[in-house]
Amino acid sequence: MTAKPVTALRRWTARIAPALLMAGALCAALPAARAAEPAPFNAGMRMGAIPYRQVSMPIALTYPTRSEAALRDFGPYRMTIAMGASAAPAPAAGWPVVFVSHGTGGSLLGHADMVAALARAGYVVVMLEHPGDNYRDRSLVADARYFSERPAQLRALLQAFLDRDGAAGAAAGGLLGDLRIDASRVALIGHSAGGYTAAVVAGASGNVQRVIDHCAANAGADPMCALADPNVSVAPGMAGPRYQLAADAPMPASAADPRVRAAILLAPLTVPLQPESLGSLRPALMVITAAADELLVPRFHGAPWAAMAPRATLQVEPRAGHYSFMTSLPAERRAMLAQAGTDPAGFEREPFQRELAARIIRFLDRSTGR
Repeated sequence: MTAKPVTALRRWTARIAPALLMAGALCAALPAARAAEPAPFNAGMRMGAIPYRQVSMPIALTYPTRSEAALRDFGPYRMTIAMGASAAPAPAAGWPVVFVSHGTGGSLLGHADMVAALARAGYVVVMLEHPGDNYRDRSLVADARYFSERPAQLRALLQAFLDRDGAAGAAAGGLLGDLRIDASRVALIGHSAGGYTAAVVAGASGNVQRVIDHCAANAGADPMCALADPNVSVAPGMAGPRYQLAADAPMPASAADPRVRAAILLAPLTVPLQPESLGSLRPALMVITAAADELLVPRFHGAPWAAMAPRATLQVEPRAGHYSFMTSLPAERRAMLAQAGTDPAGFEREPFQRELAARIIRFLDRSTGR
């Protein structure tokens, strides 16, 4: 190489080197900057009720907000939320909306970790407390219409918030206020009996006779069969008024809502589901079972059901128990939930809840078209 080209190369290198060094410094800084970014929103929350049959059905909403959030206690539960805050500006079509059904004997905020994470990610989440099947009153489980009434309650919740008809719709509209939701992007999440409930509203069908036959053959092997006693799983000292379902209360021929695009079933009760109803389910489904489930034995629940649904993906948590899908609690409060506050030895619920919420958000983003 002659001296002249070498000199030109050195001059070019001298000019370009500072730019390259600056670009390298910027690239090195990008991952750290992204890692430090906060969640897109804070979680707001509103609480109220909508009329259902002859009672008021308690409701809680979490949603995206720009308002400052603070740590608040709700009985045993602790949430970082902005209570009653104004909503963040919604996308043009409105926020996607998720409806949550808790398990038998559960409560309004039993999935507080998950719903707050969904709100921070840009979802409106509507939670109900099932009349006749909550921590104060499980009288509904003694009624043969349990497997029809529970989905009817969830479907009524969807209709109130999506259709806004009648007194329930007016109450739902009052809770939503400045929140705009997108009725074309609807998803369900259900845990335990809520998994069954969500499956039926997603399009499956249930039959109480399947439970009767199953428990006649497997009462000693499936702890679920003991839950037919309405006094089981009612919090000590918390018994409330019993839900009176009238003998002539109308039951819907189907509780399915065609607007549901996705459903997530966590440690679901699936024995009541009719196998022939599963093959035609249209929503995207994620079924997550717990290998150490002490209440709904996996060989009876979850896994057999997921194999029958063509759009279902099955995931098995190898160390989780039945209640691991409920919100984490401070150590000093776990005894307040009795068995529901416990997990298998060595299992840590708080980090699992964070990972579970992230997994659910990814699934919902894909299946609702975000």
